[in-house]
Amino acid sequence: MHTFSGPNPIPTEVIINIFGELSLPDALHLAATCRRLRQVLSEHTPTIYKRLRRKIPCERYARVLLADQGGLALYSSSVTIRDLLRLRRNSRMVEKAIEVFDRDITPNIRSE
Repeated sequence: MHTFSGPNPIPTEVIINIFGELSLPDALHLAATCRRLRQVLSEHTPTIYKRLRRKIPCERYARVLLADQGGLALYSSSVTIRDLLRLRRNSRMVEKAIEVFDRDITPNIRSE
């Protein structure tokens, strides 16, 4: 039987593929379950991020916000777990801002 660690560990490539199929919150939760998974996410964050980024709502704007906050440069590929956590938070902030705009501003726009 394969396990994440021990005598017959699941290969790192398989774990990376698993992380890449999850949403960002689920990937972070999975990494929190054991040392081996946390280590794989930590050591292979840029590779995993390339797969996760398509599933992050408003990822492009969240990344711009992260760069404005002094974090990860906009076109940098050296992503850390800390950057992923901040991107997750920023993504939520951008989504809420869009909801407020749609609710409060859009109905008052008149086209002439």
